Order: sequence, then structure tokens, then C-alpha cells
Amino acid sequence: MTQKKDPQKFVNKYRKKENSLNFWNKKKIQIKKPKGDLFRPFVGSLEGHQDGILKVNTHPFRTPLVFTGASDGEIKFWLINERKCLKTIKAHAKFIRGLEIDYQGRSIISCSDDYSLKMWEITEIQDKPKVTFKGEKIISSLASHQKNFIFATGGEEILIWDQINFKPIQQLFWGISSISSMKFNPIEHNILISSGSDRSIVLYDLRLHLPVKKFQMEMRSNAICWNHVNSSEFTLASEDSNLYSFDLRNLSQVKKVYKGHVLPVLSLAQDKKNQDLLSGSLDSTIRIFPKSFIQISEIFFNQRMNRVLDVCFSADQKFILSGSEDGNLRIWKRFYQIEKGLDFKKNKKKPKSTTTETTGSSFFTAKNINTHLPQNVKSILKIKEIIYQKKKKNKIIFLWIWLYL
Repeated sequence: MTQKKDPQKFVNKYRKKENSLNFWNKKKIQIKKPKGDLFRPFVGSLEGHQDGILKVNTHPFRTPLVFTGASDGEIKFWLINERKCLKTIKAHAKFIRGLEIDYQGRSIISCSDDYSLKMWEITEIQDKPKVTFKGEKIISSLASHQKNFIFATGGEEILIWDQINFKPIQQLFWGISSISSMKFNPIEHNILISSGSDRSIVLYDLRLHLPVKKFQMEMRSNAICWNHVNSSEFTLASEDSNLYSFDLRNLSQVKKVYKGHVLPVLSLAQDKKNQDLLSGSLDSTIRIFPKSFIQISEIFFNQRMNRVLDVCFSADQKFILSGSEDGNLRIWKRFYQIEKGLDFKKNKKKPKSTTTETTGSSFFTAKNINTHLPQNVKSILKIKEIIYQKKKKNKIIFLWIWLYL
């Protein structure tokens, strides 16, 4: 007699096989996020601009007051603490290239591609400018003096203006190139530095009425930042995605090189207290380079944030303000707190020496820093690594051939 097969045993065997195959579906791995604000440095986003924000500037005395200029010619006044827009001005017909505030915080000066230069009173309710100047050449950059009612405009040449009479009082130029950015020295107020479209960096002294020195970079510089403690140091944001620091006493040699971005850096700022550098790039990331660590940086990014066009610190140096191509003004925490000594890879505690006590923030190590980056940055990093390895192999082959020949 043939024994009857138990159908229930067959079903149980099939279920065991199915469970063994679908092991990962049955047992879900739960990654516990570390306590604190490590994954929450983003505070909020302020919407209102219909085009990309090109310029972001803060009031020197009123901390929550922020001004932004967009590609459509609009200027907006923001209250950061209440997260609302106070006023919107249709200032220009084209791109706003410069937006500066005088040293007493009374008026705003703006320039645009429509050949106009305008001054606005902050306290006035009306949307009409106080003074308007219409020129024959495009004004591409602005810089305000920090001790007098003086400001500088850059285009094909640099003009020093008297803000009270709103007339140029001095003319400076060296060569034929359009000025992309310029800054007054915060300590030596008569020194001005500018970067041109021909990759040139020029130093001017207003007391001599002449340019002092000129040198060339390998690629164009998009932004300049002076050191607020050492008057002889300045930093350039280059098209090759690096930051270069120089000393006025030896311009032939680069003092420091800050690496991390993978696309051109468009904006640059520095913390007045800790001397940390803040940069915004076309790779949709914001980085903070501490003074003591050159190769390590804090990274800020958002999935919805497009290319970063301008960045700056708040007046109290506790927050970061960024303007991007999507037209949003974003606020980030500067010194966000986390659990000290936490390893993000294994979720275990490490000695306290891995974190810094000065800023209260943690820096990603070289092993797991690539896991906290946008996808486009990761892909560009892979391509750069492949190119670097190929160049390295070619150098080794060339050396072997040279030795044996």
C-alpha cells in the first residue's frame, strides 16, 4: 500500500524555504539615529522670490533684518525671527549684481545690469529710491567702506563714490578687464582688493590714488574675503572648486588651500570671531572650513536646494543664510549641538577626543564623509578619483621609461 503524503508537511517545507529566501524582508534592520540635532541643522526656508537669489546681506546692528536681491530685479526685506517678508521693491529691470549697506545701517545701495545705480532708505515706507544714477557702462560689483560714507563700484574700471553727494571722487584701473568682485580691508580701510575676468587680482591704496600690485591666478576668482583679525591675509574662491589663502607680504606663494567642493565656488564669507570660512558652490552644498583643520569641513545641503549663489553669516554669527537658484532664502544652525563622542557608522561611543570643544559641533571623518553627500557630488568625486588614478599610473610609467633609457 502506498502511504498518503501529508499536504501540511509539504506546505511547511515550502514556507521554510520562502522564509529563508525572504530573510531580509522578514527581519528589517532599524538604524537608530543619534540623539541631538546632527541631522537637523536646517532651520527653515523663506519663499517669496520668483527667481534665483544672487545677493544676501545682513544689517550691521539689527540682527534679524536681512536683505536679498534676485535675478528678476527685486529686493526683499526679511525678518528672520518672525520668518516673514517686510517689504518688496521692484528695484531694477535686470539682474542685481551688488547689494551693500552703509556702515551706519541707514541706506542700501544696489547695482544692476540695466546700467543703473540706486540708493534706498531702509526706514522709508515708499518704494522709490532716494538717488538714482544712470550710466553708460554696466556696474558688475559693489563694496562699501566700513568707516566712512564711501563705496566703490566695479565694471570696466573702479570708481570711488561719495555717498552723501552720490558722485565719483576717484578713478582706479589697471588693464582692460571687467571686475567680478572686490572688498575693502576691515582693518586697513584704505586698502581695496579686486578680482577681474582675466584671472587677475589687483591691490589698490586709496591714499596713493594708484593700484599697488597685481598678480595672476590659474583660474578666475569669483569671490574675495579678508581676514577680520589679520589685516594682511585674504582668501579667494576659485573656479577650480578650491579656496586659496594669501598673505600680502608674500603673494608669490599660497599660504593655505581649502579643498572639498567639486564645482566652482561662487560665494565666500568669514566668521569674525573664530575666523572660519564659509563657502557656497554650484555643487549645491555649503561648507564651513575651520581655521585649525584644512582638510576637514562641515557640510550643509538639502535635497530641494539648487545651486548656491550667495552665503553669509548672521549678525550674531550663530546662523548661516544662503540664497540659491530656486529662489529660497534658507536658514541653517551654525553651532548645532550633538552627543559628543558618537560614531555614526557603528552607533557606538568613542573617546571625547574625536569632537571639538570650541565650536560644539562634530566633523565627519574621512571614512564616512562620502555617505553624507548629495548624489551628484558623489558621482563627480568618483570621476575625479578615476582621472587621478590614471594620471598617477601615467606618471609611474613615464618614470620607469626615463630610468631605463
